[in-house]
Amino acid sequence: MLPPHARIPVTIEYWLGTRQAETMSLEWPHVYFNHQSRTVEIRLASESTKTDEERVAVMGGDLYEVLAAWYKQTLQFHPDCRWVCHLDGRKLASIKTSWRTACVAAGLGRFDNPKGRFVGNRRYRGALIHDFRRIAVSNMEDAGVPRKVAMAISGHKTDSVYRRYHIVKRSDLVEAGRRLLDHHEREHGRGEQLVNSAGSDRSAGKTKVL
Repeated sequence: MLPPHARIPVTIEYWLGTRQAETMSLEWPHVYFNHQSRTVEIRLASESTKTDEERVAVMGGDLYEVLAAWYKQTLQFHPDCRWVCHLDGRKLASIKTSWRTACVAAGLGRFDNPKGRFVGNRRYRGALIHDFRRIAVSNMEDAGVPRKVAMAISGHKTDSVYRRYHIVKRSDLVEAGRRLLDHHEREHGRGEQLVNSAGSDRSAGKTKVL
């Protein structure tokens, strides 16, 4: 089972396919909640992305519910914390230890040296956090999200010509979030919780966190 602070980056990366450094750099001023439509808009600042370009995603469902609850908790206990991914108000650098421990417990990985003093010394083999990046894009493709919109959300790039001539409108981003949520509910059910434990089917190219 992932601890609460680790569920936040996992949820973001599962849905949006962000790179871990981008996820960890996300600040609350760049997260906008629309409680009437129950959606969340996430803006990754250009200076925090690998491609030096701002990225925007709009989505409801699990991403909205998890982040809205986490924001409420952050305001209550750490009102001065500007980081979305934090532990007791301090910015998270990584969740590798929590992730690897949870995956081993769930049977999704193993430690070749289980007696190592630290998790980092136990030689982990198994599901990786970075797998979510590939999985998110695969899910968007399966959901029928146009490729140029999916790439705008995840930050994948091809060549300069593609970037120059494909402009993504905000309405496309909203539609992408709706399609992805509808696809996930059809495939996995509306009541499924994303972040209670980790589950993976790497042979199918998809990871599901149950």
